[in-house]
Amino acid sequence: MNPTEDSFQHVYLLSTELMVSSLIEGYARRHARKYKTCSNLDIFRESLIVTEKGFAILDLFHLPAPLDEIMQLISSHENLTTLAFAPHVRTELLRQAEEAGCDLVIPRSQLDRHLENRFQQESSR
Repeated sequence: MNPTEDSFQHVYLLSTELMVSSLIEGYARRHARKYKTCSNLDIFRESLIVTEKGFAILDLFHLPAPLDEIMQLISSHENLTTLAFAPHVRTELLRQAEEAGCDLVIPRSQLDRHLENRFQQESSR
């Protein structure tokens, strides 16, 4: 499935922990999206393609930089949509992500189901 002009082209995972990387990379590959794990803010900054839509996924429990620095960079790129996740017991992290302006904040237990739905929606655009 090739992405359309209206759907996101790039998927970025911001995390220092790579366990979830294979899950997200699998979705990106199945739906013909370019994928990059960003284990620090410099990698994320250098990887951003400003002219194309992107989907930034933030692992709140293993962020590579402070959330406010990440969100400042994201806010300067209007083509990025954000999804943040953390274990459901880390309510303070989830609340901070909502307050920081993440587009969607979910508990980790919902990540797989949400990714499946999101990639399906993007592929049907």
